[in-house]
Amino acid sequence: MSVITFLNATQNVTFELPGYDAVLKTGSALIAPGATVPFSRTLQSPVITTPAGALAAGTVGMTYSQALSATGGTPIAWSVASGALPAGLSLDPAAGVISGTPTTPGTFNFTVQAANAVGSDTRAFSIRITAQPQSTPTRPPSRPPQTGDRFPMGMLLGLMGISIVGMGWMGYRARRKRRA
Repeated sequence: MSVITFLNATQNVTFELPGYDAVLKTGSALIAPGATVPFSRTLQSPVITTPAGALAAGTVGMTYSQALSATGGTPIAWSVASGALPAGLSLDPAAGVISGTPTTPGTFNFTVQAANAVGSDTRAFSIRITAQPQSTPTRPPSRPPQTGDRFPMGMLLGLMGISIVGMGWMGYRARRKRRA
């Protein structure tokens, strides 16, 4: 197996080439196994590729996540350059993801910056956060009383009073018939 190490001022990159024990040819140069070869890497300034303007809307109390993207040399560091994210949301500086649970409704305008060792790019965005819809309490549909239902005490006493009066009237009639 061949191992070739490429060196530059800031990093070493080592390639292992299984099955290659012979000399490697790159362009017009021959590279022997175990050789160390200088190289240069050109970093590019990041360019934010997420379209400017309104990002996905969110709702108070609901989880929110929106990934931003950029091209260019890595690593890219993300930050809010101006304005503010909605309360409860944050920007992950390594991944470029805005996430969290918003706590305040409104429209929030801010500018995001993507930067690396070569340069940076900025882009303006906005996020609209809406309040949670208010739920209206609903009454269950009314139905006639059924066996096993519980009645309010006033209703129960009223029914008992009616039955007692009714029983009294029926008892009066029965006594009257016996006398006759």
